[in-house]
Formats: sequence, C-alpha cells, structure tokens
Amino acid sequence: MLLRLAILSDLHIGRGARCADLCPPDDRSSMPNENFQSRFLSFLEDQLLPSAIDYVIVPGDLTSRAQPTEVKHAVEFILSVCSTLRVPQDRVLWVPGNHDVDWSVFDPADTTGYRKAQRYGPLSAQVLGLPRLGPPNSSLLTDPFFLVKEYPDLLFVGYNSAHHDAPDNALHHGLVTVHHLHALERALSAVPRRLEQIRLFVVHHHPQLYNEPLQDMQDFSAMQNAESLVDFLHRQSFDFVAHGHRHFPRFKMVSHDSAAPIPVLCSGSLSVALDTRWAGAVTNQFHVVEFHQRDGAQMVVTGRVKSWAFTSARGWEPSKEKYTGISHTEPFGPHVVPAALYSIVHPVVMGLVNDVNHCDWASVLDRVRTPDLRYLRPRLVMEVLSRIASQEKLRILGDLDDGLFLVRQGDPNP
Repeated sequence: MLLRLAILSDLHIGRGARCADLCPPDDRSSMPNENFQSRFLSFLEDQLLPSAIDYVIVPGDLTSRAQPTEVKHAVEFILSVCSTLRVPQDRVLWVPGNHDVDWSVFDPADTTGYRKAQRYGPLSAQVLGLPRLGPPNSSLLTDPFFLVKEYPDLLFVGYNSAHHDAPDNALHHGLVTVHHLHALERALSAVPRRLEQIRLFVVHHHPQLYNEPLQDMQDFSAMQNAESLVDFLHRQSFDFVAHGHRHFPRFKMVSHDSAAPIPVLCSGSLSVALDTRWAGAVTNQFHVVEFHQRDGAQMVVTGRVKSWAFTSARGWEPSKEKYTGISHTEPFGPHVVPAALYSIVHPVVMGLVNDVNHCDWASVLDRVRTPDLRYLRPRLVMEVLSRIASQEKLRILGDLDDGLFLVRQGDPNP
C-alpha cells in the first residue's frame, strides 16, 4: 500500500488571499503582486514530481465570499494544481467551509427563506462553464450534508460542518448534528470495509480544541457536538481526519475509550493573508499525507504527514514546528504506551552507548524492528529518550528531524 494525498486547505481565493494572482481581477487593486501561484506550481514540479500524488483534498474555504468570480478563480487554480501533479479531475475531493456560504443572499425581510436557500448557488452551479471539481458534490450542500465516495484504495467521507452558518453567527463555529451522523452511519452500513482501502474523513471545522498561536486568544473553532463526531469516527474505524478553518497547522491524535487514536491533521491555510500578529509562529502551509501499510496487529495504518511552509523571502521550504506549528515529517501508526516503549528502547540505547560512548537514533531504529519505531509520535519518543538520558546521565544532541544522538555527559560531540 502506498497512497499519497495532497492537502490544500483554506485557499480563500478573493480578497482574503495573500496576493493579487489568487484574486479575481476586479478585486486586486490594493493587493501585493508576489506571483504566489507560479511559485507554488514551480514548487510542486520541483519537489513532488515524478512521485505520484493520488488525490487532491481541499478541506473548505475555497473562496473568501463565495462570489461567482471567486469560485471560477478557485476552480481554475485547483485544476492547474491537478495538471501539475497529474491528478485526474475526478480525484479532487473537497468540502465547503464557512467562507463558501454566499452571505449576500441573506435578507432579514425575506420570510419565505427563498433567498437563504440560494446561499450555495455559486458552488453548486457550473460557474461560467467550468468543469465540476471532483465527483458530484450536491449532497454536501443539501441536508444531510455529507458525501460518501468510494475508490479502490480510498473511502472518502466529507461532511459540511458550515451548513448552519449565517452572517449573524458571530463565532462561525462548526456544527455536526446527531441527525446527520445517524444518516451517515446508515449510509456507511451498506459500504463493506476493506483493509486495502483508506477510510478518510474530511470536514472544515475542528473536531477538538487547540491552543491558539497567541496565548491571550480564545479558540471558538471546535464544532458543536464534536464529541459525538469523535465517537462516530472511532465506531466506523476511520484511518485519518483532515480539516481546516483556523489557518494554523497542527497534527494530533484523537483518543477514544476503546480504540486506537485517530490521526487528525489541522491543515492551516495554503494561501490566506495571515494575521500579522502570528508572524514567526504561523506560515502558509501545504501537506502531503502518505499511507504506507496497515499494521497487522493493531489494524492501524502507518504513514507520514509531510509539510512545507511558505514565506515571501524564501518561498516553500520544509516546515519546522518551532517556527510554523508543525514539523516537516510527522509519522503516525501503532500506539505504544511510554512504559512499553521504554522497556524496548532502554537496553538498545545502553548497549550502543556502552560500545562506543554514544548512539544515534537511526541506529536504534535499525536494531528495533517490532514495533516499527519509525511511525511512533515524536513527542512520545522524546519523552522516553529524555527519561533514559536523565537516569543514565546522558546528553541529547540534535532532534529527530535532523539526527538525534545520545552521548555520555562530559564526552565530546560524536
């Protein structure tokens, strides 16, 4: 199994975009013209080809105001990405976000609800003759607001967590209803579970709370009834969740009482003009999710999230958690508690240190084959290695991304 997804979230094509070339011509008057689009497509050609990307995933907020010209521009941009990555058009999978609701049709004087019913007009229409993105998505725009799409290697489930949003909803949090989850569960009961098929859930809003980039800010982004959604995701054995909305990236595991944790990618934003207060802590982001194999013992999927960050000065470069909120490589896979990992790693580390006074993490990985430590979460690995270092009077040099060593205190660097 090798499946690769490109994640492009929160494009905000229009006035919310970071530069003029991601905005319809009539709205470009005061925007910087840094040619982001060409730089992004060049990055895709240089970094990702000829490696195959199998699907392009867009977890919401394709546009800034859901106007027809913005939808047209967003479709053109996504199709240009597909062309560069050689991804067929029917393998573009997306969900709407709160910015994809056309608020201009909301009229308090309209007691019939006719105008409000047109809030998804630009998304649902074949705007200016453009081809539709991906499979028919009309079911995401009407009750019960979900789409189930099967491919031989992927089961895609998308949910519209912004279906309730309106101009008077000041916080624009997401919403998942029990009615929708019951309908989705009935739909999935007719879909056989296949071990060779990745079960992917895509939604716009957060299924859990995150710390804000600034400590004095509150996060109102988690969707209402998120606990019910998490229960549903575990019952249905989903392998991965991708979402967008708040423009800062995170990669976490969502735990449950009786099942293995589910990897959740909070995608950040590919191309929105970011809050200037976040400078030095958040950047625009692009991700590739790789699924490698399904672990035979725990039946969980192993893989990695690879992330790149964009700055005007340096363009696209590997992401670092310290500066951008997410590391360049984030593995996921079998779950091991710290005590069990300690018992596996401790004798291997000390055997290497006793032989040559130091060990590097790559050598530990080579010696320990079960479970595959390459897919353990970095924070878990560092927690265990820090415990070993404290007990055995070792120093930790470097990090997991760039190479990590454990050496005896007082010894020179290896």
